[in-house]
Amino acid sequence: MDRRRSRSSLRRRSVETDQFLLSFELAGKDSFLTIWRVREGTSGLIIKKGTIPTGGTKFAFFAAQGGVPDVFKPDFWWDPGDVRLLNAFYDSDRNRLYAAHTVRKNFGPDIDFEGYVEAAARWYEVEPVDKVKASSLLRKGLIGQSEVEIGWPVVATDASGNLFVTYNRASFTLDEFISAWIAEIPPDSTSPTELLLAPGEAFVDVSSGPERWGDYSAIGRDPLDGDVVFAVNQFAASSNGFQQSIHTVRHI
Repeated sequence: MDRRRSRSSLRRRSVETDQFLLSFELAGKDSFLTIWRVREGTSGLIIKKGTIPTGGTKFAFFAAQGGVPDVFKPDFWWDPGDVRLLNAFYDSDRNRLYAAHTVRKNFGPDIDFEGYVEAAARWYEVEPVDKVKASSLLRKGLIGQSEVEIGWPVVATDASGNLFVTYNRASFTLDEFISAWIAEIPPDSTSPTELLLAPGEAFVDVSSGPERWGDYSAIGRDPLDGDVVFAVNQFAASSNGFQQSIHTVRHI
């Protein structure tokens, strides 16, 4: 009896200290997430994993930006990122795991360029379960629109379960320089509400070829006020530089 109580107590402690990781495998229409769980066992750490299909996925093309003299010249393009997940956020109150990345998407109908294919942000909500292989994808969604380029998304939730995604955005059609944005997706919805955090001020042309971008994106929930998230991002401050920005955001 004492042994049973001891095992039950250990089990509770193990579940409370579970750690989760997410990774993504690009395989066309058979692409999938891998969920990894790290749990403390009696003789050390135990790692389990399972895979979750996500549907067809393609790398985003290099992206256009506003203000450039020639949208088709590679020297003026910028890198919106790839299918790697920049972060994963675990909401322990709801046992939900979130992540996002950049994908290729043709939104249409096109405004100025027929056949334009955009870079978009796709986010995921995963429910981990004790048998990790049985974990499921509860929701996924896209952030983007016709002839608007989006890249480098990172995710976090607030205490009410609202999902926040901060990212970079630009558009040749809308004459938008690379800017910092955030979107909020309510629980049980896939429709984002977008908010401009810091507008870009110039088109970027630092070096020959597409411009490197996106090293300074991060987001997290305020540990003292769960209704607040901190969003770290960057925007184009000049033709040869960027400016980092930090914002506190509540329900949009």
